[in-house]
Amino acid sequence: PTAGAFFFFMFTHFVYSLTAIVITLSIAAPLPSIEVSSGAVAVYALLNVAIMGFLSEVPVWWGWAVFISYMRWGFAAFMINQFENTTVNLCGDVKNPMSISEIMGLFGSLGNLEGSSASLNINNIVCGFLEIPTLPPQEIFAETCPGLSTFVGDPPNYQLLNTTLRCNEDIMNLIENPLTLDQIYANLGTAILNFYPQGDNYASSRKFIDYDKWWCIGFLACIFAAFFVAYWFTSKLSIRLVKR
Repeated sequence: PTAGAFFFFMFTHFVYSLTAIVITLSIAAPLPSIEVSSGAVAVYALLNVAIMGFLSEVPVWWGWAVFISYMRWGFAAFMINQFENTTVNLCGDVKNPMSISEIMGLFGSLGNLEGSSASLNINNIVCGFLEIPTLPPQEIFAETCPGLSTFVGDPPNYQLLNTTLRCNEDIMNLIENPLTLDQIYANLGTAILNFYPQGDNYASSRKFIDYDKWWCIGFLACIFAAFFVAYWFTSKLSIRLVKR
């Protein structure tokens, strides 16, 4: 976290709030009662929640709406500001991440979870997965196939793993060059930005990692300007309706 990120957050919050206010006013101005106005604004807000790309993939036939969704661009600016070029210490407070043997035991019991003694604590499961690439080969062998340690040696005979056992190239690279948790945490922000918005259709083909946060703010400001003009017209319409 930096001072610049904090002030960008506050600025984004300011623009986002102004946009939400002017949208509410532009929709509510010509309507006959508070009850009708509240219902119309709620429907528009719910639509924005559905198409912002956070909860699920946006259906193809609604894909066009994401480009006029103030929540999509506000959410994007917040996400990029939070996770771009940052370290996410995801498991810092998780005391008992699952071991490999516990994870394999969980896999083996997926067909009968009611009778399983395996823990279903999602924090322990996720952090257990993240620890696997950081473990030395001997520890991985000890928890999966103990006899393999004797066969491949300690340290492992990489030529034997590569030629005789035909291990996958990625597995070989991981065995030779284990990662550290710091390396993983340093890339979690990038992984998050590569995931949102959810989906693969044209509305979600570009992920937040492909955007600049100032570009998102600019798009949000354009939506604000468009609805500000709409509010001017709906206010005039409301005055005419009152006079009649």
